[in-house]
Amino acid sequence: MVMVRVDFRGVPVETALARVRLRTAVLLSLCWVSFALFVGFTLPSAGLIHPPAWIQICQLVALIVAVSSLMVTRAWNKEVGTALADRLERDFDFDWYERYMDMAVAQAKGARAHRRLVVSTALAKARVQYIRGDFDRALTLLSDVNLQGLPRRQRALSSISCYVQGYMSALLAGRQRDMLAYYNLLTGFAAPNRRYREMKERALLVLSQRAGVIAGSGALGAVEDGRGSAHLTPFVRLENAYFSGLAEYARGNATYADELMRQVIELASGGESVYFVRKARQQLRHDTI
Repeated sequence: MVMVRVDFRGVPVETALARVRLRTAVLLSLCWVSFALFVGFTLPSAGLIHPPAWIQICQLVALIVAVSSLMVTRAWNKEVGTALADRLERDFDFDWYERYMDMAVAQAKGARAHRRLVVSTALAKARVQYIRGDFDRALTLLSDVNLQGLPRRQRALSSISCYVQGYMSALLAGRQRDMLAYYNLLTGFAAPNRRYREMKERALLVLSQRAGVIAGSGALGAVEDGRGSAHLTPFVRLENAYFSGLAEYARGNATYADELMRQVIELASGGESVYFVRKARQQLRHDTI
């Protein structure tokens, strides 16, 4: 299904949020109306062995519209998520991103929607602090996240995200006790299905490898997730490049390591607000001395 690419670059926060809320409301309304029409055409013919052809056609059309609307709504939500991730992990526009999340929580309608957005916003703000390099602040935000009462899918995704961010923040902050606590939480996480089990296993492997790199062992290898690297945001790619660079320094391959550190800087367009960019510059300066 083709969906128009959502892009919030150059769009004020208020306009972006209003656009999302309006289109989401229209799509959801279309879903409910088409479903109601399907039920409305089905009930009168429930006792008929051979309902009239026009009723069957109307039922089919209403069902097709309902399913199509639901698919378009899911695709739209996915595109909005991608656009928000771009503002954070491509443009590194932290202020815009945090304002959007705060406004979304403030305008949430219903206790359930508010609850889900509160958790998403807390994780998003912790992500912002992690990218900036304020790991203590990130850990403080994560410690306040309450994952209970969320829908099954969001709870699984949010749990893995929380534990991974917590471990990485503790690792880079040098807080061993918090590292162990988040590692144990991730290890003990009961994945609801195969998809989340594989996600958990990849996360544990990556965290162990990165801990080895920070410890100076240089133990870092590629971890495939079945989708390649095309879906990765610039920040995730530069984060991977940074740890790969540290591993190459540990192996004594300074030339390739320097190349990876320059890649880190290029992926963030040299933005000094990104922690790994600042660390990459330090590594390059140290290597040239």
